[in-house]
Formats: sequence, C-alpha cells, structure tokens
Amino acid sequence: MKKAIMILALFLSMSLSALALGPSLGMQLEVRAGGYMTVSPEEARNMFGNGFLIGGSLRKAVFPMVKVGLSIDRISLSDNEAVQFADLSGELQDEITAAAEDLDIEFSTTPVCLEIMLDPPLLPLYGHAGYGLYKSKVTVREEGGGTLLYDESKSRWGGFLGAGVKMGLPMLPLSFRVGAKYHMLKVDDSTMEKGIKAISVDAGVRLNF
Repeated sequence: MKKAIMILALFLSMSLSALALGPSLGMQLEVRAGGYMTVSPEEARNMFGNGFLIGGSLRKAVFPMVKVGLSIDRISLSDNEAVQFADLSGELQDEITAAAEDLDIEFSTTPVCLEIMLDPPLLPLYGHAGYGLYKSKVTVREEGGGTLLYDESKSRWGGFLGAGVKMGLPMLPLSFRVGAKYHMLKVDDSTMEKGIKAISVDAGVRLNF
C-alpha cells in the first residue's frame, strides 16, 4: 500500500511539473500492475498456472488517435513444475523435481514488445497490440535463499492484443486505466505446437507530457 501511495505521489508531482513545462511533447509514460493466467494448452497451464506482473510503457503520439512505443513487463510464476519448460536434460529435470521440497524454484517471463495503441481522446476506451521477445528465466536455489544451483534463460517471439477503459483527471495530464491482454507465445515443444496462450488483467497510471 505504501509503495502504491508513493508511486501515485510521484506521478502527481511529475504531472504538476509537466504542466509547468508548457506545451505537450506528445509523450506518455505508464506504470502498471496486475495478474497473469496461463489458459492453454493444458500442459502449459499445469506448468505455469497463475502469477503477477508489473511493468510500464513509453509511448509517442504519431496521430491524434494513435500512439507507438515500447512495452516492458515482468511476469512472475512460482509453480515448481515450470522447471520442465527449461532446456534441461531429462535426468536433471528428474533430480530437481525429486528435490523440489528442498529447493526454491522461480520462473519469470519478461515481454519486451513494440506497441501500437488506438487511444481516442473523446472516448473512455482504448485498444493496443504488441509484438516482441518474451524472455523466460528459471532459477533454482537451495531453500531459504541459499546457493544458486541453476540459472537458465531463453527468448521466444510472442505478442499480445489488449483493450480497456480509461479515466482522466481534470486540469492534470494524469489518467488511470484498467484493461486486459491476450498473450500468444511461440515455443519449440512438440506438446505445445500451437504455442502458449495467456490472459493478463492490470491497472495502470499514465502521465502525458
């Protein structure tokens, strides 16, 4: 709660500073947080389950209703079965799975995507899409934050489609939004030929300057 208040206070301070700077540069900075749920296929859903995300975007208006930019999120999934998604030998996977109760296994995905957004100024709605690299990382430590036993990462192509609602504040270049994204991630796995599908729901604060 304290972190949320600090972030809102920082954005309010930045928005007042943006007003003092004068004419808009057509830029938009966003920070967000929310939840993430793997929906298909069943193998991926069993491995990764649900998680949390934090992230942000930096966008530039290129037309009155269109913005382009860069979107970066960090999605944390803590299911121990996620280790199966790493490029491990079958023997090492079995060893880690057998000792899972004595290990801290973490799985995270970091999407770094180019983004295009349709953001009508007179409507409380928006839509956006992105495509880029989804960097997945698995770390294995001894229980209690001990010795790092394994650290593996791999980047895969993926993208998202999203939409939501927004609400601005009078006289301030600050706005809030709530939305959902449908993620599509390609993988090199015969049991997941159609890739991994997931849904995220998040809320964000935007600063226009």
